[in-house]
Amino acid sequence: MRKLKYIHIIIFIFILKIGLSQDNISFEIDKYYYLCKTWGFLKYYIPDKNINWDKELLQALDLVEKINDKHTFNKFSNSWIDKYTIRKSKINNDFPNDSLLITNFSWFQDTNLLNKSFSGKLKNVLINYKPKRNKLINKGKFKAIDFSKDNLYYYINTNKKLRILALFRLWNIIEYFYPYKDNIDTSWDNILKQYIPQIIDSDSEADYHLIIASMIAKLNDSHAFLNSHIFEKLYNLKSYLPFSVRYINNNIIVNEKYCQCTNINVGDTIIKANYQTFKSFYNSNSKYFSASNTNFKYYLLSNLYVSNRDGDKQSFIIKNNGIEKKITIDKISPDSLMKCAELYKNIVINDSINFLDVYFMTRKNLKKALTKNSPKYVVIDLRSYPRNTIYFSHNYIFKYSNKKFDKRYLYNESVASNKYPGYFKLNKKGKNNNSKIKKSKFSGIILGIISEEARSLPECIALALKDYDNTVLIGTNTAGSTGGVAHIYLPGGITIPVTFLKSLFKNTDYQGEGVSPDIIFKENINMPEDILKIVKLYNDNKHVNKNN
Repeated sequence: MRKLKYIHIIIFIFILKIGLSQDNISFEIDKYYYLCKTWGFLKYYIPDKNINWDKELLQALDLVEKINDKHTFNKFSNSWIDKYTIRKSKINNDFPNDSLLITNFSWFQDTNLLNKSFSGKLKNVLINYKPKRNKLINKGKFKAIDFSKDNLYYYINTNKKLRILALFRLWNIIEYFYPYKDNIDTSWDNILKQYIPQIIDSDSEADYHLIIASMIAKLNDSHAFLNSHIFEKLYNLKSYLPFSVRYINNNIIVNEKYCQCTNINVGDTIIKANYQTFKSFYNSNSKYFSASNTNFKYYLLSNLYVSNRDGDKQSFIIKNNGIEKKITIDKISPDSLMKCAELYKNIVINDSINFLDVYFMTRKNLKKALTKNSPKYVVIDLRSYPRNTIYFSHNYIFKYSNKKFDKRYLYNESVASNKYPGYFKLNKKGKNNNSKIKKSKFSGIILGIISEEARSLPECIALALKDYDNTVLIGTNTAGSTGGVAHIYLPGGITIPVTFLKSLFKNTDYQGEGVSPDIIFKENINMPEDILKIVKLYNDNKHVNKNN
């Protein structure tokens, strides 16, 4: 009986230790969680150009690391915020009512860890905030927010404190300025708690870069991608093959050849790349790559799958006409790849069909293609990014009668406020002034080819074409990233492009789902052989209603 009693006591002590251990782990996460939120809030709502907020955080981390209880954490937090002079505002700083708040200040009142004194001081900062431009958040390219004033930390090697700084900077930038947080599958707050222990426990540069990459993937944004020397080496991102692939009906299919490559053909199925199946590769690596939709995710991972190994050659098992065989293919340089691709820049298929690749599109050749003397059909391939980064001009399809035409009807933007961090300005909706549009001189049919390969500007071009009555889009949904990009800079030489400008076309947001085709066509479209197939497909489906 006494022996049984001792066993019960041992079990009780064991359970108690487990509970205390879990409480300690929870407190460790919570203290960094609230430190992150407090630092980000102060950084953006005390816009004092004389404060180096990175330095403030790095000094705070030395103290917070040693804190083991709630009372000491609140004592530190109160003294930390007391360092900064908060003058009572003499102006009415009502937050803009024509804007959308994308952050949440309710955490000020979270009694889980914060005491009333500290909560009151946070509210005081918000109440007395004087709206003015913050030197750390300027307007950049495409009117998106510019974060280049943050300390860039170009050097490769990091330490624990710099990695925590990276996590805090990334989390707060998304919290205050990312317009598509609704597209994130999990609460952004919970993601912070999930990644705090991962960052603290990261024991190598490669581990740190992969952790940040997996956090970026949570954004579900086809623009978002981790750029760094280490990540590039991990995935051989500068490695090129003379063909590209698509994920069609659960298979990896060769959809385009760029150079003379005799041992692989368009339509071949990749069974294995470097002795690995695509399913295995996808399951191991998809968590490190962001995508707005499933189509783009599979496209991105399938092309990475075939080209990500070291060395000058890649080995494959392919299936051609039902027969499997093993082949080896030499990699090529970027220059060689571009020379091969130029073969298809502008082709006259026959007297009634002209073909343009958007990669090589210029205002000059577009204008030439869309005249009254043009062929009946102009096929525009929108599946790559314009090399000249042109803005598609409606003037070659529409002719505006005067300068009063409200272009916001076609293309509108919502911009993050750099005076009120966390707010997005909702631009006024444009008016439908179609009566002011003159007909184009071109009277033929424009057939736009789209797929998950079309990302960003090509998607905007596709949307512009959709507004022209004689245009039909053929293919599959695009990548779903139609907004403007800004870059986040993190320690370790990390640069991350993210969609920070919310763009609307005719007051509709296409971020996520992408642009839908008028005629769905999932098969390979090889240039220029399949152009006739595209025209026939259009003629067979003339009755289809445009997918506006």
